[in-house]
Order: sequence, then structure tokens, then C-alpha cells
Amino acid sequence: MERDSNTPERVTLMLPFTNNYLGRVMAHTMEDSPNWWRNYCEAVREIDYHAA
Repeated sequence: MERDSNTPERVTLMLPFTNNYLGRVMAHTMEDSPNWWRNYCEAVREIDYHAA
């Protein structure tokens, strides 16, 4: 059986890098298409609303 390499420490260290990467991607996307960004935000709000 393989040992799980996803320790809490590794996950905690990976989260800031992932958030930074996704933040940069979203910033570029917003610059390319403001309409896309607006629609994305509306979709996230709907998910939050329906998840409650």
C-alpha cells in the first residue's frame, strides 16, 4: 500500500501558492474580458445562494 504524501503541512504550504497562481490567472482574465468576470461573479453568487 502506498503512503499518502498529502500531509497537513504540505497542504498548508501549497495553499498560498495555489491562491497566488489562481489570483494571477483571474487578474489576466479580467483584463481580457470584463464581461466574463462579471458573469463569473454572478455565477459564484448563485452557487453561494443555492448552497445555503
